Amino acid sequence: MLKYFLALLLMITTPTAVLAQVEFDIDRNSTTQPLRGTGFPNYRPFGYPSDDRETNYFGSIFNFVLADYAKQANFSIRYETQKNYPQTLRELRGGQFDFILGAYSASKDYAGIELIYPALINNPVVVITPLYSTVKISSVADLKNLKGGMGSYEYFSDYVNQQIAELNIEKIDNPYELYKKLFSKEFDYVLASEYNARILLSEIGLRSQISMSSPVWSIPVFIGISKVSRYRNKLKRGLTKISSDPATREKLISVLQDYINKIEEKNIGIVAPDFINDK
Repeated sequence: MLKYFLALLLMITTPTAVLAQVEFDIDRNSTTQPLRGTGFPNYRPFGYPSDDRETNYFGSIFNFVLADYAKQANFSIRYETQKNYPQTLRELRGGQFDFILGAYSASKDYAGIELIYPALINNPVVVITPLYSTVKISSVADLKNLKGGMGSYEYFSDYVNQQIAELNIEKIDNPYELYKKLFSKEFDYVLASEYNARILLSEIGLRSQISMSSPVWSIPVFIGISKVSRYRNKLKRGLTKISSDPATREKLISVLQDYINKIEEKNIGIVAPDFINDK
């Protein structure tokens, strides 16, 4: 009876285990293979410095996707980023990195990098105005006769950058100075990534002092892989499978919401700067 039970158990479990190994190209007899990953150097929530030693102090809402894949496919991951983002992308193309968390399609910065479809999430771009503002914006066309500002730290796709080039808009390095100009009426509006702006505004103490439009653009954000990575084909098959799973997207949205909500809750008591009274 025991032999029959063990045989039946083997019949039930073995096909699933074998299927998982085939899907993710797992060689259980091999040692763990190292992957090198990278991403945006400081563009929350897509890439940012972290205190997590396991990710080599690189944080991203995408981290769990690669961690889950690496566990199934017998990989270890080491992340590295540089302040010089163009250099990071050159090294990715050259194979010094195997993958990148966060890339845009049809954008010259990511030429020569293979994107994993489908995109797991979008980066919505919104228009931000003070609560008291009388400026009414319902479309991109409404921006053309206004003076706008945006952070030089934003990362947008080529298409969005081309649209922005047609606007009267000034780039500012520091978010505090950017929003100071908005509240002092030097700018009629600020153009920003919704997620990044929610984080920065809560840290400055302005989250409750502004209005955000619905997205004027929504940029699909991809995982990208180096075309010269020795693991290119394996990564493409495994990550495409994971990215195509609706459960992955659902979890990513949950991770995104939790990440932003925690920052906003942490900064609830931050006092707004004095410049909000310069109306």
